[in-house]
Amino acid sequence: GRYLWVNDEETFAYLQDSWGGTIWTIDVSNKAKPVKKGYYWNAGAYSAEHDKFVGKGSFLYLPGEGKVVILDVSNPESPVLTGQFPGDLGSAPTRITRAGDRVYVTTVFLKEDGSYEKALFIYDISKPRTPVLQSRLSLIRNTVIPNEISSPQITIDDKYAYIMLANERTFAIVDVTDP
Repeated sequence: GRYLWVNDEETFAYLQDSWGGTIWTIDVSNKAKPVKKGYYWNAGAYSAEHDKFVGKGSFLYLPGEGKVVILDVSNPESPVLTGQFPGDLGSAPTRITRAGDRVYVTTVFLKEDGSYEKALFIYDISKPRTPVLQSRLSLIRNTVIPNEISSPQITIDDKYAYIMLANERTFAIVDVTDP
C-alpha cells in the first residue's frame, strides 16, 4: 500500500511507495505547486507492506519485520536512517500509530514450539531521536498458528488503545493513561 504523512507545520509531505519501499519528500509549502525534494530508498531497512508510518518533528518512524526504524528528514533532499526502536519487536510485520509523545507498536512473536504471542509496545518519543520503551503488554498467546499471521490493528484516543486481533476474531480495549 501507499501512505502519506504531512508534518505538523504542513510544509512537507512524505509519501511511501509500496514498490520498493521508497519514502519521497515533497515540499508542500506552496499548496498550488508541490515540489519533490528527495527520497529515501529503504534497502531493506523497513517493510513497505504496512499500511502506515508515523512522524514527529524531523523524524519518521517506519515499521518493519520485527523492528521500527528511525528516519531523520531534517534535510528533505537527503533523509538519513539514524537508528531503530529499542527492544525485541518480534518476528512478524509490525503496525504503528502515534498519539502525542507516544508511539504504539503491535507485533507478533513466533515461538519455536509453533505457538505465537501478540503484543503491544508503548514508547515515549518526547525526545524523537531516542525513543524509550515505557511498557510491553502481552495481548494474546496461542498454541496454533493460523494460515496467516498479522499484527493487530490499533487505534488510539486520549485514554485507550482499541486493538483488533484479526486471526483470533478478538477485540481489546486497553487503558494507556499510565503505561
